[in-house]
Amino acid sequence: MSDGAPPWNHVVGRMAAVGCRTARGELRYREPGGGPDDDATEGTTRFWHAAPHLWRIEDDDGVRYVRGPDGTFVRSGGRAMQRLSPNAIVHLGGPGDPTLLLTGTVERFTDRDDFSVPLGLGAEVRVAGRRAWEYVLAPPPHKPHPLRVAVDDETGTVLRLAVPEAGVLVEMTAFEPDVEVPDGTFGWDGLVRTDLAAEIAADDERRRALSEMHVPVPRWWPDGVARQVLDGDPATGAFSATLEVRGWAEIARWPTDGTPPPHWLDRWPDPDGRGHVHRWDADGWHWELAVPGPLPDEVLARVVASIGD
Repeated sequence: MSDGAPPWNHVVGRMAAVGCRTARGELRYREPGGGPDDDATEGTTRFWHAAPHLWRIEDDDGVRYVRGPDGTFVRSGGRAMQRLSPNAIVHLGGPGDPTLLLTGTVERFTDRDDFSVPLGLGAEVRVAGRRAWEYVLAPPPHKPHPLRVAVDDETGTVLRLAVPEAGVLVEMTAFEPDVEVPDGTFGWDGLVRTDLAAEIAADDERRRALSEMHVPVPRWWPDGVARQVLDGDPATGAFSATLEVRGWAEIARWPTDGTPPPHWLDRWPDPDGRGHVHRWDADGWHWELAVPGPLPDEVLARVVASIGD
């Protein structure tokens, strides 16, 4: 084991920070079948990414997923892509999904019921030709084997997840951060299915109205704040939004006699018990603020006081 490996909690902090604005790469994956007679799932995935939400993902069968300024496209049989609303939340799933490595990793490694406790120090390794630190994380009681996690030294990106005892592997074979991404990468000009056209048009109009709606959010956060509206109803003023802060935070409001935005109902309270939700009422609105853990009273008061009208 390397004496020079950073402590695991420092590495988790690196994951939470934005380590690169753009990236392209390739990964290979293997996942065993569900039974003794089932074949393992193996393959390769290529990806292009621009923070925070632009993606192009290709696999051995072609383009699988595109999310760009003109919408979200998901492969839907044959060579056609199904166009979804720009705010659609798509979970590709499976071991070949590069979003598992580049986004949403911190919560996985801070959940006490999952892989969060290292077994000893980290070791220096090389993955995709890059210097990385690998840690062995103890399994939770309901899982039989430890998880090996290799994290890029430069960017804090997870480059490899492996459970050798179970034959599970997701590994970058190429990774280039902060590269120039050609124009058109996050667009799709091929065949498009249109069976959701009316639903998409209505949702696009709602998103347009939301983009023009004044959204009162906190203007102060301990480390600075920006926001992205996720869902809402321009007619009532209800909305939910992410606050782009260190770690994560989400906020929502709706009339006290109304109902939460659907996106909020789907996420909070979290079914896995993740996070803490602060709640308060003011001037006919019900507010909720979801954060990793309870904010100190003085911090919460300052955040609430900074919400503009």
